[in-house]
Amino acid sequence: MKSNFPTESMIREYLLGRLNGQDKLESSLSEQMLFDNELSEIVDSIEDELIEDYLDGLLSVADRKAIEEYFLSPPERKEKLRFARYLRNHLETKPAVVEKKILDAPPEPILKRTEARGSGRSLVLHLRTHLRTCFEIAAVLLLSLAGFTYVSHVRDLQSQLEAARKTDAQLSNELTQARDHAANLAKQLREARPPVAVLSFLGSLFRENPGTKEVEISPWTERIKVSIDLQNASTRDYDVRLENQARQTLWTQAHMPGSSNGLVFEMPAQSIPTTGAYCLVVRSRPEPYCFRAKVMKN
Repeated sequence: MKSNFPTESMIREYLLGRLNGQDKLESSLSEQMLFDNELSEIVDSIEDELIEDYLDGLLSVADRKAIEEYFLSPPERKEKLRFARYLRNHLETKPAVVEKKILDAPPEPILKRTEARGSGRSLVLHLRTHLRTCFEIAAVLLLSLAGFTYVSHVRDLQSQLEAARKTDAQLSNELTQARDHAANLAKQLREARPPVAVLSFLGSLFRENPGTKEVEISPWTERIKVSIDLQNASTRDYDVRLENQARQTLWTQAHMPGSSNGLVFEMPAQSIPTTGAYCLVVRSRPEPYCFRAKVMKN
């Protein structure tokens, strides 16, 4: 037995379900028995010994109870017990049949009869040994086939799980790349199509040509940044409203802080619904600040 193998006593306790509270040890034993053929054969041998002792009545009350309540829970062990019981019954009836044939034979000389009886017993012993060996080989082959099928199934599941993990990692990587690409495209789009339009009422050109300002509002424009040159302006607050040609108020904002540089603020592009003439009215200023808006549709 390999030095890293568990002892037979520990394997026996494991098979009888007496490793409660030692989940780590129980898990380690299960994994070793699954993937180590030599240890698997040792476990099978100890299982056979437990079944033989159970049928011979050599177990203690506690061990017998553990056999019935825990050890025989798996269907394959119940089948193993049935097979061993059947084998015993079969071998126990064979000697009686042979003895009956010998006793029913015609009378012979004592010496020959004795020799025949001795050879009959030898035949019975040989037959028993031969049958037991055949059944044991058949049992080993069946158990080996079942074990091989189980291990192959487990390995196939592990391969499928590993393939699924690789696929998941690949999809996650592709999703990350797609998100980065979308973010980059959005950035390029914002740079190519700025969401802010500019409307400036600064300098002498505006004062000499009032109402000539124009702002273009594209489908992606979100806000309009307005700069108004307020001559002799103070730093107090101003109230501003947006009117159309019919003098209807479309947008208003109160308490906008002014400065020595004038008044700077933003208003939503949605406040200008259609192409046309509009005016910004600043309270306390004598003249409105009129402009023409060109609204571009999709």
